[in-house]
Amino acid sequence: MSQDNKEYLTKTIHDKINIIKNHDSFKDATIGEDHSTKIAKEVYLASLKTTSITPEQIKELQAHDHEYFAAVTHITGEMGMEHFDKNKDATKVTVVAALPGKGKYSAVITKEEKFYNPQSKEEVTKYGNITNKLVTSHAKKDNGSISTVIAHFNKLAKDKFAD
Repeated sequence: MSQDNKEYLTKTIHDKINIIKNHDSFKDATIGEDHSTKIAKEVYLASLKTTSITPEQIKELQAHDHEYFAAVTHITGEMGMEHFDKNKDATKVTVVAALPGKGKYSAVITKEEKFYNPQSKEEVTKYGNITNKLVTSHAKKDNGSISTVIAHFNKLAKDKFAD
């Protein structure tokens, strides 16, 4: 796809595309038999050239986030146990922690959840199961963001594969 077909992207995203495509560890990237590809962290670090963010700042932020999300989940777990005690019909507790910008961290704590164990072929009950998710962007569709890219490829796929 030529650069001309990417007018919905910002200049900064174009710059990052070029950095990614030209990075030594990405130049020979392909999608394998397992229908996936991997991009090395060095590519991400190289993309920081378009910002004033340093790799050290990224590492510091990630360490902070890891501890912050653990603390939020712990506090919610404590509150959840009290909530389950007081509300016998409650089956789950959800926390959504807003982050600077448009991101959010969410965790769901279930009182009990039944799973099928494929090895033993038995049903297993797990108590206090926690699932979590980090969403780093709810970017607008008019600014060349990930949402715009997703919408673009949704349309391409529909045009190519829909009957």
